Amino acid sequence: MLRCLQGVHPMIEKKMRMPTLSYPHKTTTSGAALCAALVAILLAVGCAATPATTETPAAPAWQQSELVPLGESPRQGNPHAPVVIVEFSSLQCPYSARARQTIVELLEAYPQEVQLVYKHLPLPFQQESRPAALAAEAAGEQGAFWPMVDSLYASQRTMGEIGAEAAGKELAARIGLDEQRYAAALANQIALDARIQRDVELAGELGIQGTPTFVINGEPVRGAQPREVFDAAIARALERHALLEAEGVPASERYARSVELAQIQAREQAEQAREEAARAQQPAPQFVAMPVDGDELIHQPGDDFLVTIVEFSSLQCPFCARAVPTLAQLKERYGEKLRVVFKHFPLGFQEHSELAARAVVAAQEQGKGWEMRDAIYARQGELGPELIEKLANELQLDLAAFTAALQDEAVAERVSRQQEQGLSAGVRGTPSFIINGRLIVGAQPLEAFAAIIDDEIARAQALSDQHPELDSEALYERLIEDRLASAGE
Repeated sequence: MLRCLQGVHPMIEKKMRMPTLSYPHKTTTSGAALCAALVAILLAVGCAATPATTETPAAPAWQQSELVPLGESPRQGNPHAPVVIVEFSSLQCPYSARARQTIVELLEAYPQEVQLVYKHLPLPFQQESRPAALAAEAAGEQGAFWPMVDSLYASQRTMGEIGAEAAGKELAARIGLDEQRYAAALANQIALDARIQRDVELAGELGIQGTPTFVINGEPVRGAQPREVFDAAIARALERHALLEAEGVPASERYARSVELAQIQAREQAEQAREEAARAQQPAPQFVAMPVDGDELIHQPGDDFLVTIVEFSSLQCPFCARAVPTLAQLKERYGEKLRVVFKHFPLGFQEHSELAARAVVAAQEQGKGWEMRDAIYARQGELGPELIEKLANELQLDLAAFTAALQDEAVAERVSRQQEQGLSAGVRGTPSFIINGRLIVGAQPLEAFAAIIDDEIARAQALSDQHPELDSEALYERLIEDRLASAGE
C-alpha cells in the first residue's frame, strides 16, 4: 500500500520558505540513471492507507543492477553533479513538505556536488495529491515548476480546504505566471497526466510505496529524515566518486558505477546484518562429555575414526526420521573417518516411543538393530505393538527370543540409561547430536553437519599428529577433555 512516510526532522515546526534557487526554463534530459533496486528500504513510519508495519528490514533487498533513464523529470542543482538525489514525493504529503526544507538546504550546501531529480508519487488516499501534481506540471510549462512546488507545499492546508486546482490558480497568479497560459496547460491534462503516470509506474517497478522516498546514487533514504542522514549518504556517494575518479573511470560512467558500488556495499551490509542476527540468535556452543559404552547401535567402518557423532533420537519423532538420510549421506561422505552412535531418547508424550526403543534393542540382540530402527522410521505412521510384531517377522527374527528380550527388564534399563545420559548432557528434545563433544540440536541440513565435521577432523588430525600413540577411542576422549578444559568446564 502507498504511504506518506514520516521521519524525525528538526525543522518540523519551521514555516515553509521559498528557496533562493534559480529555476531553468525547461527541464533537461539525462542518460544518467537510477538503480532499479528498492523492495525494502530503511526506517520511518507515518500516515498510511493501511497500518504501517513496525518491522524494519535489516537492509535493502536489491534487485538486479539495471539502470533506468531519469527522463525529462524536473531538476535542480548542478546538471553535472557527481551525486544525484532522486526524490519520489506527493505534494499533499506533509512529510514530503518537511523533507523539502532539508533538500533546499542540501542544494545550497552542495552547489557543485548535488543534483535533485523529482518524481511524482501522488497517493491514492490523498485526494488533492494528483491535482497538485498537475498544477506543478502546468507551471513547469512556464519554467516555474519549483516555485509552484514550494508554494503548494506551503499551502497544503489551503489545498485541503479549497482543492488543489483552485489553490493552484491562486498560486499561479501569486508567483507571476501568465494565467491564460497556465489555464491552457492545465486543460491539456492528458499530456501532463502521462508524465505523472510514468513516475508512478517507475515507483511501482522499484517497489517504492511511500513518500517521501529518496535514492542517493543508488542508496535509499526513506522518509523525512534528519539532515545528517542525507549528509552521510552524500558523503558516501562522494567517496565512491573520488575512488572511481582515482581509478581513471571516465566522468560519463562514474554515476552508474557509483550506483553499482552502492549495491555491492548494500549487499555486503545486508549479508553482514544477517550473519550478526544469526549469531545473536544462535546459543553459544555447548560442550559435553559423552561416553560410548559399546552396547549402543554403532556404525564404525574402521578403527581409525576421527569424529564421533552421538545421536539421541525417539523412534516416533518425525524430525528424527528426517535426519536418517542426512546421516546416511554423512556416513558415505566421510567413510572410515566417521563413527555414528545411536542412543535412545524416548519421549513421554509419544505413546509408542519407549516400546519402539526396546524393540530396536531386542532386535540388536540378534544383530538386526539398525534394520529394525530403519524399518520403524519408514513406517512411523503405523507404529504400535502390531507393527513391532510384523517387523520382527519381516526381519526373520527368532520371535520367542525377540519377545523375551522385549519384556526383559535389562533391555528397558539400557534404554533408560541412554536417555539419562542424554538428559545429563543437556538433551531436551529430539533429534539431538553430540559431535566430538559439541551439542547440536535439531535435524540440521547436510552442509551444517559437514562444516562441523570438517572442523572436528582438522582438530582430531592435529591432535593425532602430536600424539600418535593415541588410538581412535583414546583420541575421542582426549579431544573432549581438551575442549571441556578450554571451556572451563
